[in-house]
Amino acid sequence: ALIYGYLIFNTFISLDPKLGALRNFGFLRLILFFLALNYFVYKYDGLNKVFKIWIFVVILIIIDSFFEFYYGKNILGFGGQYGNRIVSFFKDEPIVGGYIFGFYLIFLGYLLDKFDSKYKYIVIIFGIVFLLAIILTGERSNGIKAVVGSLLLILFYKKINIQYKISVLVSFVVIISFF
Repeated sequence: ALIYGYLIFNTFISLDPKLGALRNFGFLRLILFFLALNYFVYKYDGLNKVFKIWIFVVILIIIDSFFEFYYGKNILGFGGQYGNRIVSFFKDEPIVGGYIFGFYLIFLGYLLDKFDSKYKYIVIIFGIVFLLAIILTGERSNGIKAVVGSLLLILFYKKINIQYKISVLVSFVVIISFF
């Protein structure tokens, strides 16, 4: 709400208030999306079913992305026209990294919250597979956002102990220094 208040203020002081108002009014959809998502997460009983469907679809896309990375074309024969960038089921648009990243942190947070510590290795493997798929798509921006997002999720997640957080941070610094 604070950001939207700033955008409204920005509209009044802009050189062309009509153009600024139309652009800033478009940001209202983000506030509505946030409110709908909160309602969906906290009030909807079928949330587990929705997540299972989403996870199935995204895992299918990840499998197809690995297939395309290895063979040069995806399961349906798309790919190869963008060099090293993967298109998966998106045929002629290399946006699969952004699509996977859109679900990555949501799924990781859901899995961390849903499963207790005895399944933490499955969640870690799941997160690494997602992260590797995003990096292999060849989209640098989404790869960087996914790595930074993963790091921030691990650092700010309350149920992860401090030794693990420190080891992840040190590993991250060493890997970045290596590259």
